[in-house]
Amino acid sequence: LWKTEPEARFVDLDRPDAIDETELSPTLLHYEDGYHYQNVLAPLVKMEADYDKQMKESLAEESISVRWEKSLTGRNIATFTFSGRHSAELSRVVVGDELRLKLGAGAEYLYGSPWK
Repeated sequence: LWKTEPEARFVDLDRPDAIDETELSPTLLHYEDGYHYQNVLAPLVKMEADYDKQMKESLAEESISVRWEKSLTGRNIATFTFSGRHSAELSRVVVGDELRLKLGAGAEYLYGSPWK
């Protein structure tokens, strides 16, 4: 609960929407059959996927400008400029990360629809 809501209090544990990790079955060395294995590991895989999605969404950066250039060999080169309170030193973006560029709501006025 405190991972998703750092300001949560002890009484919040009794809320019906609070995540109860005790419902997860412990992993075993030997399983009865494939269904038992799937029933134990599927919730764990789902929790991990949800956590990964949440982490990716928390890495969103705003007010970044992108300049596109062609190199001498013809490859596309993108130069990112971090502005505002997010400087390049504070950013968690590293070489090899996958980036998704998304133009804000003003793009609808320029292009007629949201640009992604």
